Amino acid sequence: MRIGILGGTFDPPHKGHLYLGENFADALSLDRVLVIPAAIPPHKAEKKLSSDEDRLEMCRLAFYDDVFEVTDLELRREGKSYTVDTLALLRAEYPDDDFYLLIGSDMLLYFDKWYRWRDIKSMCTLCSFSRSDDEDYALLRDYAENVLGGGVLLLDQPPMEISSTEVRRRVRAGEEIGELVPEAVEEYIRERGLYREAAE
Repeated sequence: MRIGILGGTFDPPHKGHLYLGENFADALSLDRVLVIPAAIPPHKAEKKLSSDEDRLEMCRLAFYDDVFEVTDLELRREGKSYTVDTLALLRAEYPDDDFYLLIGSDMLLYFDKWYRWRDIKSMCTLCSFSRSDDEDYALLRDYAENVLGGGVLLLDQPPMEISSTEVRRRVRAGEEIGELVPEAVEEYIRERGLYREAAE
């Protein structure tokens, strides 16, 4: 099988995450896309996250299409959520499958700073596309070839520039978020009273 991996804090999951997953599922003819909320993301270790339960449930609400499978794989593991460890577990469980790591260009442009990034590349195909209208595709291609050594799939796709930070800011300000998150996620945030106060 061809399996996509879409990881992140998902605090909350938004339409940009869904857009990335759906577009790569179509473009690469993926059989499944594993949606994996991180327990302790290495690059956000100091940030206070919403509970694992809330983030997991919001992912289940957001990624409802049959191609998506939300898993608590990293939430069940102690310590920081390193992608290389997650891929090693998945490859051991599904040795005959091909894996595709789906990330936005903001993550791609410092991928060489990821923990054991060369090992990650050896276990999957790295896939990305722009998250900014003024993104310089030449820069992305140059980085992929000259810093990462090639082997990166860049999807030339119109961007959807949304961030979880903006969703949380709008909630705290009492502003509408309906165009940023799926309706079920918006209702969950409202019912649970999430993001009304600034994170510590």
